[in-house]
Amino acid sequence: MQLQLLGGWAASEDLIRIVPANTQTGGYLYIYLSSQYGQILLKRFTYGSVQDHIEDIHLAEVEVPLLKNISIQDKIGYLALQANILRIKSNIMCKIPLVMAVTL
Repeated sequence: MQLQLLGGWAASEDLIRIVPANTQTGGYLYIYLSSQYGQILLKRFTYGSVQDHIEDIHLAEVEVPLLKNISIQDKIGYLALQANILRIKSNIMCKIPLVMAVTL
């Protein structure tokens, strides 16, 4: 299914895959890194005059705040994952390729 959804897309050596501890954390991480504040933190580690680059060692320097109330954090992650599932279903129905990625 992923190959169909990612049809027509290509990746370069600049692709970094983040593997979260669990799926809820992955959803929370996606929301955080996609936020305006998360983007600012990511961009401060980028370099390059024409094409922005970031290395995994720089990405490891980005601090992600974990909430004291883990149930709220899990709820955020759950809602992000549910939204992504609905987006995938919609894109399949409309035959639109999907990429869930944080763009710089």
